[in-house]
Amino acid sequence: MYDAVIFTDVTDTVTIYKAIGAYKIANTLRQQGYSCLVVDHLHAFTLEEFKQVIDKSVSVNTLFVGFSTTFFNSIIDSNNTDGSKTYRPVLSGVMPQGIDFETQVVNHIKTRNYNCKIVVGGTKAHANLNDKNIDYSVIGYGEVSILSIANHLKNDTPLVNSYKNLYGITIVDNRTNDNYDFVNSKFEWEDLDVGNAKVLPLEIARGCIFKCKFCSYPLNGKQNLDFIRHSDILYEEMQSSYDKFGVSNFYILDDTFNDSTYKLDILHNTIKRLTFQPKFWAYTRLDLIAQNNGLIDKLYEIGLRGFYFGIETLNKRTGLIIGKGFDRAKQINTIKQIRERYGNQVTMHGSFILGLPEEPIDSMRYTFNQLMDSSIPLHTFIFHGLNLYKNEAVPFNSELGKNFKDYGYTELNTCLLYTSDAADE
Repeated sequence: MYDAVIFTDVTDTVTIYKAIGAYKIANTLRQQGYSCLVVDHLHAFTLEEFKQVIDKSVSVNTLFVGFSTTFFNSIIDSNNTDGSKTYRPVLSGVMPQGIDFETQVVNHIKTRNYNCKIVVGGTKAHANLNDKNIDYSVIGYGEVSILSIANHLKNDTPLVNSYKNLYGITIVDNRTNDNYDFVNSKFEWEDLDVGNAKVLPLEIARGCIFKCKFCSYPLNGKQNLDFIRHSDILYEEMQSSYDKFGVSNFYILDDTFNDSTYKLDILHNTIKRLTFQPKFWAYTRLDLIAQNNGLIDKLYEIGLRGFYFGIETLNKRTGLIIGKGFDRAKQINTIKQIRERYGNQVTMHGSFILGLPEEPIDSMRYTFNQLMDSSIPLHTFIFHGLNLYKNEAVPFNSELGKNFKDYGYTELNTCLLYTSDAADE
């Protein structure tokens, strides 16, 4: 039995990977003497399977059961001929299986321990949450808040940065995590966390030096040297993952991996100390590489084998508005250079956003057609529709969301939709 049990998941992807949030919270609790179990793949559980997990992990001494919601999406019943599931953003409750399922789960938890609290965190936790099943909603980074909650429930210590919202849920709001020493924070995987995983997340930095208009990530606009974990700690975490679990592949958790050559140099020097050559996947800015082609070889030497390019748009005018207005031809040429130099030793994925300010539908089609005929030779790509939300519906908001009318958007319930021809089409 455990002091805390945390459920997590990445519901809508064919790739199986671990979202670090729940594991980071568990690690924080464990360092302070609390026992904590993390249960992954939440959306795959039936109600009976869920009850079995609860019966084996929750006792009268369990302080709380938590849900890490960042990558939760609802399972929508559909008639897909291939038998696949359809996913949509969670709109009712916090669990992918829906509010009725969630209520039955919470009721079962209460039969095990009536005083056990239900805590939610992650990006879908916000200050105006209205869900009678939830006791605590943690806003922003949770390392400080979760210890405050655990100590409050166990020892009745004061709960800092907290208040009750209109629906009776206790909001613990510590968005900037000021009292958490991220730079020197250590992380250790336990056997139950890793299982048979061959790829693990590695958090090297937080925040981004840029402030793109569509981005709502916290800590945007940081300075170059802010929020980068110490090289010795990164070395210990990677070497330990390899020694204990044989893991040499990592996906880097960093809002923009190549936003600083200083950070890349730190990681490059750290890797030289390891007894193995790691391989990485990371979010990277294509325009920065296009401005400095020497980064191609440096990134490869570090071990980057999977580029996730948040390109968003190749339309010059739209790019300038959102903070990404670099030359279209030079960016495409950089993709070709990487392909020619390293072939299939690396993979490049591009992410694009439909409905950004002032990009006509013909511009989007042109980019799509170039991707389809390999004129833009990415290995894979995806187009997302732009979603903008009211301030009260999210813990953090983007410039486009905060000032949507200035960019040509109009309001519809909790979502703000673009009124251009691109959106209509």
